[in-house]
Amino acid sequence: MALPTSADFSAETVHTEMMIEIFFTGVPLQVTSDNYLIECSWLEEDSSDIANLLGAPSSNEFSFSMFNESSLFTPTNQASPYYNQIVQNMKIIPYIRTNNHLDDPTDWLKLGEYFMTKWETTIVGQYVSVTANDRLYNVFTKPIPIYPVQRQTSVHDFVQQYFSLIGESAIVSMDTQLQRILPYVFVDSVAQTFLQEILNSSFSIVSTNKDGLVRVSTWNKNAPIVNTLYDDSQVINVNATQSAIKSYGGIDLTYVTPDILYDAPLLNMSSEILAPGITRTQPYSLNQVPAYYIAQVAINSQAPNVTLESVEATPLDVLFTLNNPGVEYTTCSIDVLGAVLSLVESKMTDNSDRLLTIKNRYIQSMQHAANFKATLENFIKIAVPTLDVPIRGDCTMNVGECITVISDTYGITFTGFIRRLTYTFNGTLSCTMSLLNKEVLA
Repeated sequence: MALPTSADFSAETVHTEMMIEIFFTGVPLQVTSDNYLIECSWLEEDSSDIANLLGAPSSNEFSFSMFNESSLFTPTNQASPYYNQIVQNMKIIPYIRTNNHLDDPTDWLKLGEYFMTKWETTIVGQYVSVTANDRLYNVFTKPIPIYPVQRQTSVHDFVQQYFSLIGESAIVSMDTQLQRILPYVFVDSVAQTFLQEILNSSFSIVSTNKDGLVRVSTWNKNAPIVNTLYDDSQVINVNATQSAIKSYGGIDLTYVTPDILYDAPLLNMSSEILAPGITRTQPYSLNQVPAYYIAQVAINSQAPNVTLESVEATPLDVLFTLNNPGVEYTTCSIDVLGAVLSLVESKMTDNSDRLLTIKNRYIQSMQHAANFKATLENFIKIAVPTLDVPIRGDCTMNVGECITVISDTYGITFTGFIRRLTYTFNGTLSCTMSLLNKEVLA
């Protein structure tokens, strides 16, 4: 047996089967329509706002419902073999296969790795509904890592270093085309906000593939076409989105010119209370960020011999270890000078109303800003920037791939990048696919 191909999903008669592995323990329970599975649906996308070319990144989601006879899957049922094993982030792996000839199925095609985020049973206990998200769901909540301001760094290396700092480098695949050099790089926001800003600046996306690995890729106008869909194979209907020019009349883009500002006052603390002995202060947010380095720390106290033992600084905050050798409480003032990354804002604005307003601090040159703005102008002015296509469903396709839709019925030929795939399985498979017009990048 072999894995199902695009041809299998596009055959004249298609019969599909689903299996879901639920890892209550190290040996998963296999759920199919022959035992517990009622129906399932899943969403693969690069953003929750695909109508916006610069939407925030999003995690994929898989949902399914099961029969819950004898409250087998009710978390509070102490008689269930799964009691105390239904836990948050429990791994769930869905699979699909085609069995078009009913006695000659293909191998199971893995559809990703998901982790349970919601488990709900009905009041009478007959059904259970489960929602799971891929690993990006947890990545997006990661705290801000300590990342020093660096110079002349490629987007590829910057994002790769970021994932390493948040402990996720082992599961990330990077597009080697992300070689644009940034004069200065810095991190001052949580994962989802950071990834949106840095990837938007390069018209790139982050998504999770069918092996459960995170992939950072860029929309490339020279990307190869990996599949072509026709009326007689996949296309059911075509919904063309009109140009965004009806919503926006132009672009208002703010970019930055970075430089280092020296001898900047980064902190002024007037009354730090010191107990006798060693005091390790709380972290204090710096007045100007991101700091490039700390140049000078001045301590002033009424008590004699108060000393600064150490300084721990990040680009965003600083804390001190101080020694008060006296026997009484005292206070001291702390002044910090250093170098800070200054981001001088500039604008490229059209003489129009209804402006699409964009601000991005990783656009750091006039040339890059001009190219970026030209792409946004294509998006809001092109006749059909996006296309929604209800299809029979081809689970070999992936978000970020470039495909062509040819429909003689609807009189359209459209080449674009897959931004969203919304699947439903209730005995048969169906899907709605959303595409970004490749011409936007021209």
